[in-house]
Amino acid sequence: MEGWSLSVPRPGSSLNDPMLDNKEVYDKNKEAEKFKTPNTADFRLNVVPGLVDGTLPKLRFGSLYSIRIRTVDLAGNSVELDDQPENYADSVVPKIKYMRYEPVAAPFLILGTEIKDGESSEVMVIRSNEGTSVEQYENANVFKKIFKPEAIRHVKPPRTKVEMATTHSILDKGFGPSNKTEAAAIYKKIVADKDPLTGETTSYSATTNLKLVDGNQKEIPVEYLIDPMAAGVTFFISAHDPNPKAPDPEKFTRRISFFFDDEVKDDAAANAETDYDKWMNPRTFRIILKEDATPSLEWSKADRALIIKLQKGGNCKSELFLFLETERYSETFGCAGYDGHDQPQRCRRPAYCKRPALDVFTLERTHLCSCCAATTNQNGCTNLSLHC
Repeated sequence: MEGWSLSVPRPGSSLNDPMLDNKEVYDKNKEAEKFKTPNTADFRLNVVPGLVDGTLPKLRFGSLYSIRIRTVDLAGNSVELDDQPENYADSVVPKIKYMRYEPVAAPFLILGTEIKDGESSEVMVIRSNEGTSVEQYENANVFKKIFKPEAIRHVKPPRTKVEMATTHSILDKGFGPSNKTEAAAIYKKIVADKDPLTGETTSYSATTNLKLVDGNQKEIPVEYLIDPMAAGVTFFISAHDPNPKAPDPEKFTRRISFFFDDEVKDDAAANAETDYDKWMNPRTFRIILKEDATPSLEWSKADRALIIKLQKGGNCKSELFLFLETERYSETFGCAGYDGHDQPQRCRRPAYCKRPALDVFTLERTHLCSCCAATTNQNGCTNLSLHC
């Protein structure tokens, strides 16, 4: 199933021997040899199944399908495909809507400035002192290591698999003999463009190989296919924030799109349709932490930057999760409980590290659970559900 034949291999190569080096793994001759019957076999019959054009239906989220089962003997003898069963009601299950239950992953946070004491990819820190600005404090650093006066993170949309993008119908524009140009562009995106932040080596380590991308860059490339359901990111004050609760939490909530510059402020913008061209060219943005006497959270359209300002000794904990297009969500996901760009329910207990001597802004990346429309941390959803 999963959009392909049960008897015909999928296109492309598979890993034949895990001990082979990279060149052998992708060797077309070795791939062809895999399906040949050895000459030493007593009965040398080599069967290579193939597809008959137009016989494989497309498996797409939100589409209706009918299922029927027929008996076939070992020789493949059966009735014709178009023959109707004697008892249609008992033999065919009609109008089954194929839906998505896989969660939407959290966005990636990429370092835009070097990590200093107390920082991680999800904890942003700037340092100062009474009567001393951040820049003055860093210039007078006793360790002679001068850090930038702001902390910066790039935000990239979550990636997805080719199969997932195909089932969302997003790659259909590259199908057919008349769409060779688009097919080539999709192939290049899948094969040629590699994410430089995740080296495909055995020595890769998530802790020792943290990559730094210049924080002065307004946007950075997205070298992979992104999840078709990822429309943008919502920031809001965490329920675990140590500060007094704001009377109007919406004042400190921001919604940023991966596809356009304007801040998302209403349902119409949150549900703006994402076409193929936009999906193939998603956009990143930055989070910039600065010091200021008046705390604020503002979106700069010109810089594609969410600017957070904290007072000296300030400590703020925020959460970020993906918002989805409500209309597409209801048509695609096999669950309920999500109203688009607003905050969903939570079903987790996040860890929290407090450093009150520093200006700290903690970001909590959360996944959107498709079974309960709740945000989940890396430990997953705590709801007891088949699809979590």
